[in-house]
Amino acid sequence: NLHRAIIDKANNERLAVIIHNLDDHVQRFRVMSDQIGGRLGTSGQEHLRILQALYERDSAAAEEAVRDHLFSVLQGLSTAKDSAVSG
Repeated sequence: NLHRAIIDKANNERLAVIIHNLDDHVQRFRVMSDQIGGRLGTSGQEHLRILQALYERDSAAAEEAVRDHLFSVLQGLSTAKDSAVSG
């Protein structure tokens, strides 16, 4: 999976341990996020932006792309939750 490949390529043991400890929680959010219409396509485009920045070795752009992706996923989950509660 892309997330694991990026973590492995970072060669950062501390990051790997942190992500491993959060993995169960993050997986639940991924499953919920995948249920949102259009989310997979959006995530795919966001992932491409992250990969492009990594390929170009542009750490600032990669950080921005990751932050934007996380915000986008959280926004989608929040909107879906609000729709479910009001629906």
